[in-house]
Amino acid sequence: EKTDTPLQSYITYEETIENAAKRLMSWAFPTTKDLEPRFSIKYKFTGIDKVRLVYLYMLNLDDDSLLSDDRFIGGKLWTLNQIEDNLDKGFFSDVFENEFEHLKDIIEIREKYKES
Repeated sequence: EKTDTPLQSYITYEETIENAAKRLMSWAFPTTKDLEPRFSIKYKFTGIDKVRLVYLYMLNLDDDSLLSDDRFIGGKLWTLNQIEDNLDKGFFSDVFENEFEHLKDIIEIREKYKES
């Protein structure tokens, strides 16, 4: 029952992946328009008690004040080092821990090319 990101949802019947992502953005950030999450990967996650088909999107935020909404109360922004230090300690969901290396690679690549 852990959620490491407030942005997860199931897809409703006959809903497209893109529409589900838009619905989720509008729920999470109702006062902000034109947010464009970017598709990253699709994979099958098999856990102890669940099997999920995961479509992972990433949203780059230049302004983290969007996360000060009441929906995110009690949340915490983590650095990569803090995440690595706390993997396998029960802080994060098994889905997030499965995705972490992929996310870390993407973040490092984006940071490298942002400097160029």
